[in-house]
Amino acid sequence: MIGIIGAMDIEVDGIKSAMKLEKTEVFSSMEFCVVTFYGIECVVARCSPGKVNAAVCAQTMILKYSPRVIINPGV
Repeated sequence: MIGIIGAMDIEVDGIKSAMKLEKTEVFSSMEFCVVTFYGIECVVARCSPGKVNAAVCAQTMILKYSPRVIINPGV
């Protein structure tokens, strides 16, 4: 599984629309979408801006989904 975290909707909406949505779950007040992209299972989340939000999102993603890698497409 690959994790993708973006701070804003514009960073994750395009990614989610290009993938097949499997399920959506909410943890730590953040929405995690499990999607499939070319047969690869991914989890996509929007964390809101800020390093604390990114850290909480990354830690929650690691604990709940155990991704091999986490990608942050933002700056």
